Amino acid sequence: MVNVTNKEIYNKLLEIEKQVIRTNGRVALNRWISSTALTFVVLCIGWMILT
Repeated sequence: MVNVTNKEIYNKLLEIEKQVIRTNGRVALNRWISSTALTFVVLCIGWMILT
């Protein structure tokens, strides 16, 4: 009985950990996309000012 419970808890923890890793990856990707877009916008504005 106890072993089954421990295994269930362990599996649940693994599941949560995988979700956290997935979420962190998505956040990092979104941050990279937004910073890249921001850089592109700044370059475009700078180019429009120069020309």
